[in-house]
Amino acid sequence: MRKLFTFFKKLSYHPNKNKRTFITVVYSLMALCANYFMLQVFCVPVLCAAILFVLFLLSLVLFPYLKNKITKAIAAFFLGIGVVISLYLFVFLVDPWSGSLLMTPVIYLFYAIFFMLGGVFAFLPFYYLYHIYRYFAESSRLIRIALSLGAVSILIVIVIYLTPFQKELDRFYTACDNYNVHHNGYSTDMDHPEQLSPNLYTEQFLGIGIKYHTMLDYMYDGWRPPVHDPLLNIGLWLYSNTYYPCKNLNRVKYYKLIFPNRSYKVCYPCSYTYDGMSYFQHY
Repeated sequence: MRKLFTFFKKLSYHPNKNKRTFITVVYSLMALCANYFMLQVFCVPVLCAAILFVLFLLSLVLFPYLKNKITKAIAAFFLGIGVVISLYLFVFLVDPWSGSLLMTPVIYLFYAIFFMLGGVFAFLPFYYLYHIYRYFAESSRLIRIALSLGAVSILIVIVIYLTPFQKELDRFYTACDNYNVHHNGYSTDMDHPEQLSPNLYTEQFLGIGIKYHTMLDYMYDGWRPPVHDPLLNIGLWLYSNTYYPCKNLNRVKYYKLIFPNRSYKVCYPCSYTYDGMSYFQHY
């Protein structure tokens, strides 16, 4: 038992930085392959989210080898961003729409049993967070400040995005108010589409279900929209009582109406599995 504990301890943070880097790279690549070729989990992140994740992962891998204070501080800044990224990955995996966070141990046990070896990828956020914690604890004051600034900066971006979110969501519901008062909630048309302006939030709300996926529906797998936007999901967690506002709305119709020069379709699936590829049969 003690040998097993030592083995997992080394896997989580190997004392040899070369072996630690190898484990991190292999673990991350395997998780990415599982995401795109075995399961449908995070699908395809929006460009900004993808760039930040790549920069975070590069910083995590290179951090032990950096000697120059400036480059190490820059890497630490992206490790700070990685704290928020890892926490987001964890919350999305737990699925806020499925119940209380108190169910987390049960959900992770489900991953381990139902997905068997694939379930080990659910622990990737904890792996990242533990590495960041160790680097933070072992670093100088300058590095700690840089890492903290990274976490704060991404939180500021999230707050800026969220500031008009509730107002825009209320406007969306107002435009769809016949959804709540007519046909027992199953209307597919808006009462006041003219109230919607062609902005970022309207595009996201109309794109839910046809372009953006907002829930990890692992129990009822099938095709799902390929695009994953963390900001949209955080906004829905905080300000909506559903992951799919106005679910029965004819979104394609109004997306074309309000965004005539943009496509509601994307050219890639959530994953290259049978379920993922079936996206093209729907849109």
